[in-house]
Amino acid sequence: MKKLIIFLSLFITIQLNSVVNTDSLETVLPETEGLQKIKILNTLAEANIYKEQQKSISYATKALHLSDSLKDNEGLKKAYFTLGSAHYLADDYKKSINYYEQALEIN
Repeated sequence: MKKLIIFLSLFITIQLNSVVNTDSLETVLPETEGLQKIKILNTLAEANIYKEQQKSISYATKALHLSDSLKDNEGLKKAYFTLGSAHYLADDYKKSINYYEQALEIN
């Protein structure tokens, strides 16, 4: 299980190396709907994961709920992974493992 968490953390870290202009994404977010909104929410969650875990968790949770309602498995999996990473970085390992396991269960 520890190897899984380390692997997933490294995977997320590599994904986050790209620079994201969060100000412009936050500006267009209220006007966006559907799958595009899920992508923006997940991007914002990932962009905030190291500096503001609670903000990251908030965006990822919104992406999770919207992905679930729209049956978007890709968005759902990404939100679960980001929630797992954010909770891991916040030293909440039980929640982290729970979110990682939920992400792995999605086809």
